[in-house]
Amino acid sequence: MAFAPLFSRLLTAGLILFLPGILFFPATAAFPGSGEFTRYDGMTIQAIPPDPERRFDEGVMEGGRAVEKIKSALDLIREKTPAQWTILKQLNAKGDIYLVYNPNYPSKAQDLALVRVALFIPFYLAGSALENRSHLPVVISRHGIKWPTANLSAVIIHELAGHGSQYLAGLTETVRISELECQAYLHQELAHQSFGLDKTAPEMIRFRQQLSGVGAKNGYCTPLFNYIKKKYPEKIGLVQRLNPDVSGLLPLLDEFIRVLAADGTTEKALWVKRQMMEERFRQLESEGSARQLYAAGIYLLEGAGYRQDIDRGAFFIRQAAQKNHTPAQVQLARLYRDGRGLPKDFGKAYLWLTIAGTTLKGAEKKEAMAQCRMLEKKLDAARLPQLQSEALHWTPVP
Repeated sequence: MAFAPLFSRLLTAGLILFLPGILFFPATAAFPGSGEFTRYDGMTIQAIPPDPERRFDEGVMEGGRAVEKIKSALDLIREKTPAQWTILKQLNAKGDIYLVYNPNYPSKAQDLALVRVALFIPFYLAGSALENRSHLPVVISRHGIKWPTANLSAVIIHELAGHGSQYLAGLTETVRISELECQAYLHQELAHQSFGLDKTAPEMIRFRQQLSGVGAKNGYCTPLFNYIKKKYPEKIGLVQRLNPDVSGLLPLLDEFIRVLAADGTTEKALWVKRQMMEERFRQLESEGSARQLYAAGIYLLEGAGYRQDIDRGAFFIRQAAQKNHTPAQVQLARLYRDGRGLPKDFGKAYLWLTIAGTTLKGAEKKEAMAQCRMLEKKLDAARLPQLQSEALHWTPVP
């Protein structure tokens, strides 16, 4: 089965939220531990440096300015929508909020039409010195950082008050994607109202279409609105207004989620999603390109949009690395170094970083070589010549 029809079926069924690594490709192209860290009101802000060897599609905001922009976005949330600020502070008390500006996202290979302003990626820090399951990382793209401060603030609320809360509550694997996104969009809608954004502006019209649908195309909240229309027709006015009554809609969404769980709709939908994704993964195992295998591996390692599966993610990463996919070789080295999905093996980590180093450029090459030097200190000196010879004579599999 071709992937495009598969994705269309999943999207139509309301089963896909976003697929970093498969649909969007990895947001974690840069080393998560690189760049400067700033603490602001108990939250962590990081600006990853841009790859100096890369030609970007537009000017890239300097890291210091990006950090100040994120601070301004947080200040606006605190000042204009205190209820949602309270949600963020409660989240931060349970798990450190981590806002990272990554100018290297989207990658050169990505379709810019599919790129998000920001992504909540639960396992973004996995394998780094900052790894902690309770971290709540949001990656902001080089395009997203240039959005007006109010719009960026609303997106941060979408990702954290919406998806961050869902993640900590364990809902990401027990609720349909359509309802998860609906909840996040309602939080974002409330932010738009609090910030006084012009609802007639083109971007606000597009947002409302994503929320409610347009014509025959459903929005993320269309199932909820249909439920309200059928069961509580007197409450449809909560929706049919310029500024929907979010405080009235969120409890109805919670009720709708419980109804879907009780009548088996959610279980059936999640089963269909798992079957479709398993079908795709099996297809990749036998005929996936190096790029597709790498994307699937990162997708499973990050656990965003689908459940995390470190062992299977490592399997796909290793397949891609063996097909001479450089980012996969770097990632495979990290997995061996950290013992994630594979037995810890500093020698194999050194080998794959050395192989990758023959094609890496710029900052990524410098980072890889620095990692190699660190690994050399952990290895028996007598083993290094053997590993270097293996790297020199290594050939990819077809």
